[in-house]
Amino acid sequence: LRKAGIKGIKYLDGGSRGERFSFNVSADGMGGPRQQTLSFDTRVQAEHARSQQMKAFPNRIPTEIKEAPSTHNYVMFDPKDTQILKTMGIGGLGILGSEKE
Repeated sequence: LRKAGIKGIKYLDGGSRGERFSFNVSADGMGGPRQQTLSFDTRVQAEHARSQQMKAFPNRIPTEIKEAPSTHNYVMFDPKDTQILKTMGIGGLGILGSEKE
């Protein structure tokens, strides 16, 4: 946006914040179908916890760390900087209900 001369911000949307890094460990220690998912805010936290799991429970081999995909929202500070070319038929209050509710 900045390179195009548009003043605004880009930020992670609500579903992309928080525990984005996770790995699974076998809950029964046998690699069976019962899996426990451990989730963390940062990759460093997940790496540390994974190494601790491997030391404390050598029979429970954790899976590789996975990062959840992230999506973003954008806010343009001046509507004159943008032009709406197409709408997808989604209105603000139409999603949530009527104004009377």
